Amino acid sequence: MKLKVYGWTSYRNECPSAPNGTRQTREIVAAFSWAAAHRATGKRDSIGQMRNYGGVTGNAEEVALAVSEPGTVFWCPLHDKYSAKCEWRKATKVTP
Repeated sequence: MKLKVYGWTSYRNECPSAPNGTRQTREIVAAFSWAAAHRATGKRDSIGQMRNYGGVTGNAEEVALAVSEPGTVFWCPLHDKYSAKCEWRKATKVTP
């Protein structure tokens, strides 16, 4: 089985507010399957939400970061994702 990098859109309370007030995030993790990616989140998001709002990413920056620590979920504010201000953070697992 080959390691893949999954990315999806989510929300986090600790995310700084965007100009429109939302706290949307871009989240990534290197895993062998959607199920493994889902487990890495601590089941914070539903697997259906992750699949509906994401997929396997081919973004070189995201792939390099995620494969540096497989199984670790990283996130950045969605409104900063495509700017020089994007600062990736390690997510903490939550208890389901």
